[in-house]
Amino acid sequence: MTPEELAEYLGVSMYCVYSWSSRGGGPKVIHVGGRLRYRPDDVEEWLDAVTDDRGGG
Repeated sequence: MTPEELAEYLGVSMYCVYSWSSRGGGPKVIHVGGRLRYRPDDVEEWLDAVTDDRGGG
């Protein structure tokens, strides 16, 4: 997925996505032909790792 698609999917700004790619802290990023891309499985894995399970349900 593109950075724009990731931002829309997560409901965050493009600034946030680009900050993650330069400083770390977000989903694993890959470079394809000089462009940033995110594998959906990597995004879901990252979400699982940062999800707060204490909310109950």
